[in-house]
Amino acid sequence: MEHVATRTSHSFLYRTQLARRVMNERDRLRFPSSFSRDLFLFVCAILVGTSAAIGSQVVLSLLASPSVAANASLAFGTTCSGAAHARLVHRRPVRDLVPAMIAGAPAAYGVMRMLHLIIGV
Repeated sequence: MEHVATRTSHSFLYRTQLARRVMNERDRLRFPSSFSRDLFLFVCAILVGTSAAIGSQVVLSLLASPSVAANASLAFGTTCSGAAHARLVHRRPVRDLVPAMIAGAPAAYGVMRMLHLIIGV
């Protein structure tokens, strides 16, 4: 009986190691160059920011005027793109990004409003 238990535990250990090796090889993205990796991560960050901007505009259009909703959602989307870049490229933890997003979105909105005032749009 002991022999069967040992064989089973060795088999389980082998399968676990094999599964880890396969997952590591499969989950690791291979890029031909660092430029293609940077481009891929840039596109991912832009998609995250665009999705955040669209979602925030839908919500803000119910609460504010259309121009305020458009400007605020653009500022929020820009901030989310920056946060996604920091997470994907620089591997910053999410718990550090949330306060930066909370502070960054109103600051970006204020800068946009100032530029609109200066430009006259």
